[in-house]
Amino acid sequence: MAAAHYKLDNLCAILDMNGLQIDGDVTEVMNPFPLDEKFKAFGWHVLYVDGHDYDQLQAAYAQARTLKGKPTMIIAKTIKGKGVSFMENDYMWHGVAPSAEQAEAALKELED
Repeated sequence: MAAAHYKLDNLCAILDMNGLQIDGDVTEVMNPFPLDEKFKAFGWHVLYVDGHDYDQLQAAYAQARTLKGKPTMIIAKTIKGKGVSFMENDYMWHGVAPSAEQAEAALKELED
């Protein structure tokens, strides 16, 4: 609320929205939706992007720089563990570090 009240148009935040939290799917644990309407209600300009698409992210940052009079919230839709078969979309990896073997396997998948 303070950011919008003081018209902090040089403020740009990004929310990583992968749909998961430590106990499971966010809609089942504590549903935060509609996120955009919540931020808009507090006076923020809201943009949605594919958080894995660097071009979309860059365009959103560029748009945020031109917006005057309010802060910008970029909601980046992502996939937790993207590119690693045994981690992708699995909330169990939220607060767990991989073993040395798992880390090696993950890095190999990401290199391919």
